[in-house]
Amino acid sequence: MLLLFFIHGWPTDAEPTAIVDGNGFTLSVDLWRATIDNALVEDISEYLVDGAVDLNLDRDIKLAASFVLRNPSVITPYTDFLAPFVRMEFDDGADDVYQQVGLYATKVAPGRYTVEDAIATFEGMDLTSIMATSYHTDANSIAASANYVSGTNGINETISGAGITRYNIPATTSTTAAAQSFKVGSSRLDKVNTLLDQLGWYHLAMDLDGKISTPGAPQNLLSMEPWRELTDADMLTPPDVQPTGIEIANVVLVINDDPASAPLSSTATNSDPQSPTSTVSIGRSIMRLVTVQGSTTQAALDALAARILAESRTYYRTCKVTILHDPTALVPHQTVRLTLTGEMESLSGLWWIRTASIGFTPDKPTVLELNQVTSDLVVGTI
Repeated sequence: MLLLFFIHGWPTDAEPTAIVDGNGFTLSVDLWRATIDNALVEDISEYLVDGAVDLNLDRDIKLAASFVLRNPSVITPYTDFLAPFVRMEFDDGADDVYQQVGLYATKVAPGRYTVEDAIATFEGMDLTSIMATSYHTDANSIAASANYVSGTNGINETISGAGITRYNIPATTSTTAAAQSFKVGSSRLDKVNTLLDQLGWYHLAMDLDGKISTPGAPQNLLSMEPWRELTDADMLTPPDVQPTGIEIANVVLVINDDPASAPLSSTATNSDPQSPTSTVSIGRSIMRLVTVQGSTTQAALDALAARILAESRTYYRTCKVTILHDPTALVPHQTVRLTLTGEMESLSGLWWIRTASIGFTPDKPTVLELNQVTSDLVVGTI
């Protein structure tokens, strides 16, 4: 595959080219100054030198980006937001892809500034970072029987209170079992994630179009439709099996810390004898404790415990794979199927995407860090 890659505004002789097989496609990156509402203000692609976007589900702020810019004065820190777009044009006549890869808040960038040259690197974080630094200046209360998402002082109002107008939160009929208050100084991100814990839902992240979002209720990793199937032909380098250093868990205990109601708890246990991480296989419990603040339900705690157990057991086997640029890898909470042969056949199976990154130059393709959910060579889940 012939891979052509350019960033608009680079001199012709600076456009890098990578040769891969026979057919090919061309990638280009556009960068826009934008508003917090994702209104595109100015195309500043000509100043873009380098950069990358990465997803990390272990972080509170899931999406982050870096932008190396000439003439950094075109950016007004804190006021401007950066919206990168990746375009893929295929030589075989397949439909072109033009994909935004997030919307990022800016701050003052370090760099070098001389009479002849100015270059700086802007580190951007997704819009949940705006909520993380937006604090309640007064005590904030939610009444009993208020809808978690659409009710007064609920999730939607809390997001918009940070100045964010675009969000994608699933509707729910669930309501608060009791009145609850959030103290002065609570960040809006912490408050919303606490409410999501009470529902048993995923924490906030950001869609690639810049909307604050959550998939809502947890999904069974085994029943999720994989994002892609990757074969030997997709691998730019051999998969690298490497531990993350994060401990597995075969027992998850979720407790509810709410002085106003009766204590609730939920325990999820991996006792599958076919699983190498189970209490049966290891011969002991490796526990993880999670505390949910405020009012919740037994069903929500059960769902949360089951999800955390399903994710925790996958740290038993992890690997890194490198493939051609694919911006859709940055969507949070996806699985991928590996179908490999030869020495790598043992890695075939279903994997959960824990981190993903994509660069703006050909030497920075898509890199995925994966946790194994199932193995095609082993009966049962990991």
